[in-house]
Amino acid sequence: MELRSWLSRVYEAAPFNLIAYEQAHHRGGHATEVLIGMSTTVQAWAAEHGVETTVRNTSEIKKHALGKGRGSKLAMCLAAERKFGFEPINDDHADALWLLDLVRNELDGKGIR
Repeated sequence: MELRSWLSRVYEAAPFNLIAYEQAHHRGGHATEVLIGMSTTVQAWAAEHGVETTVRNTSEIKKHALGKGRGSKLAMCLAAERKFGFEPINDDHADALWLLDLVRNELDGKGIR
């Protein structure tokens, strides 16, 4: 319920028409179940609000950032710092920056905000 509320608050503050997120790794266990639940919640919320969703897997994001589908967390952070001009907070932040950049490049000029 908190995720839905957060999405609604963000949407009210700055409406958007696309949510992009990294595909959950299906390794089993509790973390996988939580991530699947979060993905389902995001998709349901988006459908209710007419917002598109797009999912990218880790190798797609790394290929965009590093030119190949494999690379360390440090390599992703360093590449982000070079590209975006500031040091990411952590590897998750770097991944999010690269995901945003990837999707923006793919959808450039298509009215996505």
